[in-house]
Amino acid sequence: MNRFHRQMLLAAFRPEGQQRLARARVAVVGLGALGTLQAELLVRAGVRHLTLVDRDVVEETNLQRQHLYTEADLGWPKAERAARHLQTIWSEAQLKVHVADLIPENIHELLRDVDLILDGTDNWATRWLINDFSVQQQIPWIYGAAAGQEGRVMAIQPGTSACLGCRFPPPSGQHLDACDRVGVWNTLTTLVGTLQVQLALEHLLGHPVPGDLFRITVHPFQVHRYQVQRNPDCPVCAHHRFLALEGTYTERTLVLCGRDTVQIRPTPPRQLDLASLAEELKKLGTVEQRGQVLRLITPEGELTLFPDGRALVRCPDCTPERAKSLYTRWVGG
Repeated sequence: MNRFHRQMLLAAFRPEGQQRLARARVAVVGLGALGTLQAELLVRAGVRHLTLVDRDVVEETNLQRQHLYTEADLGWPKAERAARHLQTIWSEAQLKVHVADLIPENIHELLRDVDLILDGTDNWATRWLINDFSVQQQIPWIYGAAAGQEGRVMAIQPGTSACLGCRFPPPSGQHLDACDRVGVWNTLTTLVGTLQVQLALEHLLGHPVPGDLFRITVHPFQVHRYQVQRNPDCPVCAHHRFLALEGTYTERTLVLCGRDTVQIRPTPPRQLDLASLAEELKKLGTVEQRGQVLRLITPEGELTLFPDGRALVRCPDCTPERAKSLYTRWVGG
């Protein structure tokens, strides 16, 4: 029996529905609590072509809510390990894996061939970047966020619905809490990610998708739905001013809240020979190579290094200045 038999019984799929899913090309940006659930549900539903983008590695605190990962994945790039687990779910899935930070310099290359983008990120700079790209390229995307006991979901269809900038223009979203400051229910991230996938499947199957903002709260459980009108003076969808694509909101040095970790992205990117660098770094401490990343552990702190020169520096009371100093000493200027 066809593995998709149970959903093909549904009238919403119609005879050609499964073929539409098999042809669709979907990107999941961010493979944390939202993105891993999105990717798993999409693959299980029969979306064959997925582009996976994530800049981070699996940490122990992720396991409370992030699907797909196990203790065996700790320290590995999320995109790599998510792809590995997805391939075991459906061996015919065609996965493009990018261990990368989505930034203005690479977004066109990484997302140019997709039909739909799902937001699994945890920061507003990347969301505004996706929104600019979506409006510019006329590619729909589905925003999602979850922190504490509140989550939000909104489907954006350029030219039809409001865009993210109509509801959350920069820098308005920056005051909203992040899960590493206020915690998060693992049931909340599952609810938000599931609603994002439901809207994605409706879109891919050719059904109408509401452009409303959905607000989900847990403890106590409530769902609210708000109409979002297009802003006739929106800089993005009305005036086509794409500041995020120009790099206005992109930070080269970023403090990752709640982790004593600073992300450093050299400009321009540096292509590193991690194998050769590993031999040099062994003089400083313990070195581990896991997939596309190299990890150095020293008494002063830890370095997670990516092939393009991007790094995560963890140290006590880690400031951008201290992280840059350690990076320069360990890797070079």
